[in-house]
Amino acid sequence: MQNWKLVAGLILLATQLAFTQVEQVISYYNGNPNIEAKFNIPFLQKLATRFDITGECQLQKIEYYVESLDEGNTFNLYLYDINEKMPSVEFFGPLSVTASQTGWNEIVLSDKNIILDCDIAVSFEIESTFFVSFGCEFNEPITDRLFFHDCCGWQPYNDRDVLIKITVSDVVSGINKSRQPETLSLLSAYPNPFNAGTKIRAELLKPQNISVYIYDITGKKIKTLLVENYINQSFELNWNGTNDLGNSCASGIYFVTVIGDQFSKTQKLSLLK
Repeated sequence: MQNWKLVAGLILLATQLAFTQVEQVISYYNGNPNIEAKFNIPFLQKLATRFDITGECQLQKIEYYVESLDEGNTFNLYLYDINEKMPSVEFFGPLSVTASQTGWNEIVLSDKNIILDCDIAVSFEIESTFFVSFGCEFNEPITDRLFFHDCCGWQPYNDRDVLIKITVSDVVSGINKSRQPETLSLLSAYPNPFNAGTKIRAELLKPQNISVYIYDITGKKIKTLLVENYINQSFELNWNGTNDLGNSCASGIYFVTVIGDQFSKTQKLSLLK
């Protein structure tokens, strides 16, 4: 009888360990909120910090430091892929965020099933004329991980570090992958590389709201191909290499991103002229 109890206890312990989320906090600042940095959309439309991701993991939460709530407390959160150490293609957002207090605040994302397998940038955008005062450091060493986005695209902003950190968990030990929504079975573009135009095809596994955008290599959104409230199954779209103004795009690398209710998928495109 005692042996059976011991075996049952070991099985229970093994089961609990198999589904225990091993969490890791990633940050790059020295840890002292010694000065405030105020930015708003006319000057710094988006501010982003690059994070190095090793292996596959799930993003659990983002923590950020607020110096003051006197002039505003709301902003939008975006996540970007990294290309050549710069923010590139948006794959999550906007998510409206309201800071509740001075000091550390957190954005819980564990219910979003955001799976990471490469470096990312966490970006904040101010929509209104009100400032949000985020904590920053000017202390050496500066990590060269901060960027801002203006009319010219993403630019390095290497004189400070924003007080921000992310928490990730190991996918293998912490997440039952069968719980992740499988809603897109195929995203393709043909021809690719292309000259006159390319046909973008997506196959959905269930009906959902769909948006399709084209981004340039700096991460700037240049073309909206589709915003549809309800798409039943598969669809095809043609992109002729023009932007939203109807102007021809230069030769180079572009990205098509399909965003659904519970997924975001990106395909690289090569435009040759």
